[in-house]
Amino acid sequence: MDIVRDPQTLRALLDSRLDAGTRSVLGLACAQATERGISLYLVGGSVRDLVLGRPSLDLDLAVEGDAMVLAQALAEATGAHVITHHDFGTATVEGASWRLDLARTRAERYPRTGALPRVRPATIEDDLKRRDFAAHAVALRLAPEPPALLDPFGGLADIEAGKLRVLHARSFRDDPTRILRLVRYVARFGWTIDPETDCLAQRDGPYLERVSGARIAHELMRTFAETHPEAALRALARYTAAARAASLALDGREERIVAAFTTLRARLPQPEPRHYLATLAAIDALAPGFAERVAPTAAERKAIRDVPHVLEAARRYAIPAAIDAAALTTALDKLDVAAVAGVAAALDAGAVSGWEADAARFAARMLDRYLQEWRTLRPRLTGDDLQRLGIPRGPTMGAVLRMLRAARIRGEATTVEEEARLAQTFARTRQQS
Repeated sequence: MDIVRDPQTLRALLDSRLDAGTRSVLGLACAQATERGISLYLVGGSVRDLVLGRPSLDLDLAVEGDAMVLAQALAEATGAHVITHHDFGTATVEGASWRLDLARTRAERYPRTGALPRVRPATIEDDLKRRDFAAHAVALRLAPEPPALLDPFGGLADIEAGKLRVLHARSFRDDPTRILRLVRYVARFGWTIDPETDCLAQRDGPYLERVSGARIAHELMRTFAETHPEAALRALARYTAAARAASLALDGREERIVAAFTTLRARLPQPEPRHYLATLAAIDALAPGFAERVAPTAAERKAIRDVPHVLEAARRYAIPAAIDAAALTTALDKLDVAAVAGVAAALDAGAVSGWEADAARFAARMLDRYLQEWRTLRPRLTGDDLQRLGIPRGPTMGAVLRMLRAARIRGEATTVEEEARLAQTFARTRQQS
């Protein structure tokens, strides 16, 4: 692929991508940095996306000098609010319609595998050396002028070749979550993995066991926010030890995952991570204890845990010979909607073990009807209507409303008049019993 390498062109391209407010503030930051003898760089994924001409661009700014001083000067000049984190050498300057995040260039040292790094101020070259992949170890100097590209590790060539390569042999041991980032970038860009990097990921996958569940969850949720997360899981399946350490049971399930995720997106144009997690749970692609080990949000844990109950309800009530739409609806009302959607997608794709194809497709259609129709269906008669029919508020009225909803779902009450007759008959029978 052709990429942009000229620093002046990249600087102009950067300005063209920014809204007027952010562009003005970035220009002021460059002037303030130059005045104070501070170098300001665009780094990492921001440069990658810029040279690729990608439409989305985050401003990842590195300051070779005192980021706190630059942030305070910028805040005073604009009347903006500033938040500083001296321990990490970072600052956020935020105005009414813009925000700049500034980070002091730094070097990192990992006290042990899986631990967060210890950092110290360092040069831009040291800062680039700590990056995960060579494609991210590129910087565009914004101040002082003129713009310049720093590419000490051949990152531009990797971007042009569409290749992911780590900077040193201990990269995955220092930070095993880089394996999860590796496969995420494979999914996002369709890039290849450098052969030596591939071998290192194979070798160091077990070290992911030493990483906290919260950090693994952070990386996985970012993966499920990708357009095609199944491509990342297909790539991760090559690294069996890493997948198992992330509590994913991908072995031999890749094609079922691809089919189910594709089906899910046909139903939901923009699925949330919990939809994908529920789909994986239906395929048995989540290892036991995933929710506890990886600790996603409470909503995501509920979606995972409700999947077996959705499957049980589908087996009991969503069968061609004896469909009970009302009973199915009652059972599913207690469960997470994402779990229902995930199971429906997995069943329709033929990705759930132990289901015959015809039964799975029928159950998927019934789950879809629940999501699109039965879930929100209510009686036409209200509590006030029932009172006018002589049915008092209380347990009897609650029972009548539940009965009417079931009758409507089953197609047994198609008009208000039919509901009224059913309600009065049901109430009399209940009072006499």
